[in-house]
Amino acid sequence: MLYFYDFLASGLEVFSMCCVLGILREQYWDLRKILGTVISLAAATTGLDAVGIEANLGINIALVIAAIKLLYKNEFWKTVSDAISGSTLVVVIEMFTTYLLHWIDPAFMDQWLKMLVYLFCLAAFFCGLALFARSRRAFWTYYQKYYGMIGIVCLNFLFVQLAELYNWNETDTVDISILVLVSITVFSNMVLALKLIKNQQQKEELENQKRMADLKESFLQQMAAEQHEFAKHLQTVQIMISDRECVTRQVVSEYIEELIHKRNAPTHVGYVGDGVLSGFLNQKQKDAEKRKIRFHVLIAKTVSEFPCSQTELIELVGNLLDNAFEAVEQLEGKHRKVLFEIGRNGKTIFLQTVNDNPGNPIKANQMVARGVSTKKGHLRGYGLFNVKTIAEQHGGKLEIRQNEDIVMVKIYFINSSGQSGSP
Repeated sequence: MLYFYDFLASGLEVFSMCCVLGILREQYWDLRKILGTVISLAAATTGLDAVGIEANLGINIALVIAAIKLLYKNEFWKTVSDAISGSTLVVVIEMFTTYLLHWIDPAFMDQWLKMLVYLFCLAAFFCGLALFARSRRAFWTYYQKYYGMIGIVCLNFLFVQLAELYNWNETDTVDISILVLVSITVFSNMVLALKLIKNQQQKEELENQKRMADLKESFLQQMAAEQHEFAKHLQTVQIMISDRECVTRQVVSEYIEELIHKRNAPTHVGYVGDGVLSGFLNQKQKDAEKRKIRFHVLIAKTVSEFPCSQTELIELVGNLLDNAFEAVEQLEGKHRKVLFEIGRNGKTIFLQTVNDNPGNPIKANQMVARGVSTKKGHLRGYGLFNVKTIAEQHGGKLEIRQNEDIVMVKIYFINSSGQSGSP
């Protein structure tokens, strides 16, 4: 009976941990793997208790790391960071609730039925918290970006928590001074984490601004060079026309036709309304040429203001184009082409890519799921998920349409009246 109680109690604690992991990353929302984790870790901790080995916090974290690594095939340091961050959140809630219950009823910890009810309520709380976080989605992207920093701060707290647990186990009493110390530690660690993340964000913003400035400068230089070159051609035409004795009308006509053909060739992208985006599209044009992809930009109407920041805009357009380029690279000949269109329909801004369908059997709703991709390789399937996340954060929508011939991925931002105008 005692082992059965240990198994149930451990299972509820592991389930709480799985729910917290689901708050950190979407990939942990796999019911079969959650069930496997709960059963395997509960059995492991019960087995350790049976042979007289106490499954303390350190052993529990090690078991969680091993389970995540085996079931989800994550990178080792990401696995460690996830286990530490998840354990910290669970331990913080457990610590304060058990202290409160111990203060109300000092014999609470010795009553196994009450403990099971407590652990069940705790698991239900974490499950509800995870479902709420899942509906928001934004935290997944945030944690993925700063998981290392968050993990280090959480590890700092766990050291303090281990000392506090040791004191409780040795004295079997709750020292208010230690509880206050732990509370201060939790608060200071949260402040430290926010400060570190804010500093990192400022550093990234400076780097992004420099990159945006370089793109804009590159675009302006390219436009200036092309204007200078075109002016020289016009001057040449003027000289040819004035020198009628040496230059025939046919020669002038052929020169002008060649000049028109050169100007119409897709060697550069015009001004789309935003200098940074124009420069970025010119860079993607060069990238397409290297990859032997015909890349065309259609400017339905120039757009100078976007609801998202410039860095988000570049990330959004970059992911759209990278996704389209990688799709057509699987094709040959005339099918290796991508169309990018930007414009405005009333107050609704739209961006879209159109490319030939490479024939991969994947549904539109699967395309935007994190980690789902038709391409081989590690860390695939995040492009359209990030596009969808950015668009939705600014009131926009991602729309995917496809048939046997083409794939169209469109983003349109909802106008100020709240009505979406999908053009």
